[in-house]
Amino acid sequence: MSEPEPERETEDVDLFVVDPDDYQKTKKLESIHKAKEDVMKKRRNRYDLIPDLSSQYRDEGHEVFSTLFAQTVANYGTELLPLIEQGLREGALTEDDIESVRGVDVRDFTELDGGVHDTDEVRPATEKEALDVYRQLDRIQQKLGLGLEIEADQGPAEI
Repeated sequence: MSEPEPERETEDVDLFVVDPDDYQKTKKLESIHKAKEDVMKKRRNRYDLIPDLSSQYRDEGHEVFSTLFAQTVANYGTELLPLIEQGLREGALTEDDIESVRGVDVRDFTELDGGVHDTDEVRPATEKEALDVYRQLDRIQQKLGLGLEIEADQGPAEI
């Protein structure tokens, strides 16, 4: 009688082949999405944050919140900036695309970490200016094909 073979412990491992370019693109899209999500989270929680900021800083909580909100929007801009610059070089974007409705250049806003030019000075953006820049960045993201695509309902397919 032969002895039974000892059972081998096996580890099931899933292996995937990943294209480095696709991986980098996916990571970039994830970081853009996270930065955008951070803006909306801060905006949703503004009424909780403002009183907390009032107790932590000398300035009014709303002023501190506006600065922090603008910096969060600038972070979203930072994630998009390389794609914006590429879009400008390749003609997918124009100079008009990078200016918000209130006339703020999204590149300047981003490079100034949420600041805006006011005559000869740079000052923190107001909450309205930052929200305007956020909306423009969102438009840019859509124009570059990085957002949701909405298609008209064509009705049921006919065979």
